[in-house]
Amino acid sequence: MPGVRFVYLEKPVCASLEEELKMKGLLESVNPGIKIQVGFQYLQTASVREALNFWKSGVLGNPIHFDLKYYHGDYLQYSYREKRKTRLTPAPDGGAMADLGSHGVSLLMAFMGEALQITGALQGGAFDDVPAGSDLFSSLSLFDPQTKAVGNMSASRISSGTGDLVHLEIYAEKGALRYSSHHPECFEYYMEESGQWVKQVVGSNYRPITNFPSGHVPPGWLRSMVHAHYIFLGGKDENTFIPGLGHGLAVQRIVRETADYLRLFREKTVKLL
Repeated sequence: MPGVRFVYLEKPVCASLEEELKMKGLLESVNPGIKIQVGFQYLQTASVREALNFWKSGVLGNPIHFDLKYYHGDYLQYSYREKRKTRLTPAPDGGAMADLGSHGVSLLMAFMGEALQITGALQGGAFDDVPAGSDLFSSLSLFDPQTKAVGNMSASRISSGTGDLVHLEIYAEKGALRYSSHHPECFEYYMEESGQWVKQVVGSNYRPITNFPSGHVPPGWLRSMVHAHYIFLGGKDENTFIPGLGHGLAVQRIVRETADYLRLFREKTVKLL
């Protein structure tokens, strides 16, 4: 379609290895004038945007270990599951890791790089109306071959009382950094040198791009989506991480491999019973 110049691609970017390989081929041959952006809007949350730039400054040193959680609790209710049967297909097409976890993997890769590797996976939660291959809760053990950092990433649809929780912690050689969507107006960092945690209040600050809304206004989910669309439609922001198709495919690799590791886990636990 030669007239297409903008493609906004929601996650997951595809559902099979065959599609993934075809998209990688497209990535290599695509017209450089075409803008392709994947809908990982959490990267455009004001506090995440500034936390990422703080992390990339290098003041905390190399990462040692990390943890990321993305939790909901709605799928505990049968009525909610019944309305969303199409999201209960087996991984990697459906399940918590494809739906919620892909956002988590995207965030981790923005901070840690796209070379992350899975070393193991766990799956929890079982309901008669949910296929065994559709993970309601899943947890990955991850390893970064570049920095040797290790960590965990979990995605859940059945964690009671969590609301819409995105929680990130990174522990490094010279300090630590953490962010929680339960307190989206800020991120926190710790410096070994000072021995103190510092709360960096960001609010809805998108300066120097815009002063609307003002920085003291409480941030919300919609504001990060607006910024994602602003960038997609040609807005310039040198201080933000823009998730292109290459990033989306890097995330998809983890989502796809998760299904294989979860299958191994289910097979192993069956033998233990």
